[in-house]
Formats: sequence, structure tokens, C-alpha cells
Amino acid sequence: MLEEFLRRHDVDIALFQEVTNDNNLMFQGYQTISNIGNLGRGAAIVSKLEINLHRIVRLPTGRGLVPHYGNTCLVNVYATSGTANRTGREAFFNSELIDLLPHSPTEMLMAGDFSWVLSNNDCTGHHSGSRSLERLINGLRLNDAWDASLHPHVFTHYTPTGAALLDRIYITE
Repeated sequence: MLEEFLRRHDVDIALFQEVTNDNNLMFQGYQTISNIGNLGRGAAIVSKLEINLHRIVRLPTGRGLVPHYGNTCLVNVYATSGTANRTGREAFFNSELIDLLPHSPTEMLMAGDFSWVLSNNDCTGHHSGSRSLERLINGLRLNDAWDASLHPHVFTHYTPTGAALLDRIYITE
């Protein structure tokens, strides 16, 4: 089903989070770069074989995977979820994720499961956002690729008590 989706939509590069078995992401004509961490979960990137992904950096936890495509840095984020992991998530955005990023300015696409919202527009009800994530996004001068003015109130995570936009794509100018 996933392979059919990739082919039907002619997907060049796809980013995945919560990956437990990268064998499920092996498709003819595509390469898979995975990072399943020490807790048995992680991130992966599937790309067409002719796309040269290089300088690959992985976090031991599986929470981050960064290959480069030409001069563009692709950052696949898989942050911990749940209110009990709030402190760990702040540490992830303050230090662990920073270690994955290039030391010099570059074009960047940062996408994945951020497990946090940044504003009330990103959720139903009141939000408790991440100052660390907000500082990171602003410091890197990243822009949200989703145009909320065209598609307001779209969410990626639903619970019986509400909904939130936890999965996002950020890009440089």
C-alpha cells in the first residue's frame, strides 16, 4: 500500500517517524536510510535511487536523522511524546537536535513529529508550547511550509479530548 502510494504520486523523498522495522520500507527503485534507536523506534528516509543522499548523521536514540542532498540539509525529527516527557522534549530541542544540525548556514528542510504545538492555532483548546522549539525555529529562520490561511484547523493528531498539529515541515527561504 505504501509502495503504491509512493509510485502513484511519484514521491522523490519521504520522511518517516516511529519506525520499528525498516524492512517494511524497502521498495524497488528506492533506497532506505534508517535510524532505529536504542529503544527500538526511530526515523527513516526513503528516496529514489538516483537521489544522492550523503553526509548522513544519526542520533543514537533514533530521534533524529540528517542526510544532505546537494547543499540542502534534510532534518527528520522524531521527538518524544506525552506530558511525562516534557522535560526530555525540551532537552531534545535544546541540545540533542542541535548536534545534528550543520555548523554553517545552509538550505534546510526540517520535518517530522515535533510532539508539540507552537500556538493556539495548532490545536483545539489551550496549548502548552515549547520555548526551546520556538527558539530553534526562529533562530534557524525556518518558515512553516503549511499555509494555514488556505487550510485552517487541520491537525495531525487526534484524541478524544482534542486535536493538534504535531507533524510539520519547516523550510529556509
